[in-house]
Amino acid sequence: MLRGEDIDAVMIATPDHLHSVITVASANAVTKRGRGIYDAAESFRIEYFYKNRLNMTMFSTTDKDKLEIKFIGEEGWGVTQDKIFKTYPKNLRTTRIKNSDKRLYVSTNHQRNFIDPVKSRHLTAAPEISHRAATCYHIGAIAAEQIGQELVFDPKTETFTNNDLANSMLMKPLREPWALKV
Repeated sequence: MLRGEDIDAVMIATPDHLHSVITVASANAVTKRGRGIYDAAESFRIEYFYKNRLNMTMFSTTDKDKLEIKFIGEEGWGVTQDKIFKTYPKNLRTTRIKNSDKRLYVSTNHQRNFIDPVKSRHLTAAPEISHRAATCYHIGAIAAEQIGQELVFDPKTETFTNNDLANSMLMKPLREPWALKV
């Protein structure tokens, strides 16, 4: 597949230390649950606590009705689920956004938002936000290996401040001839 000259891009969201080289090489796929590649904890709940008092909880579920993102604030909450957005109280949905408020990029096609910049050589829709979102997932994967221990992550240095073993999991030495040039 990787030798095919008709391939312009491959989209893979794996950290550079876990199995990305194997994934990129399309080798040694692990099949579990009878469908496709699966290399993650089967059940998890991870809580993130930020200095600005923002808290985030990620958890596994097979309940399609719980595949959502919920924002909880001082005046209520908002839930987004695929193309649905609900709020409580209901009038929170009609609140006017101020010019000074932070706005999120609206994306209806993540794959297109990746492929178009590959072709045009322009930036993707939200590179910093996408990087930070992926970082959360990778921190969670590392935390899953450190069961029972709280990890403190410094987003400026992108390292853990309290765990050398967790830091060693940020990047693993690769076997020759594989290399990721950063």
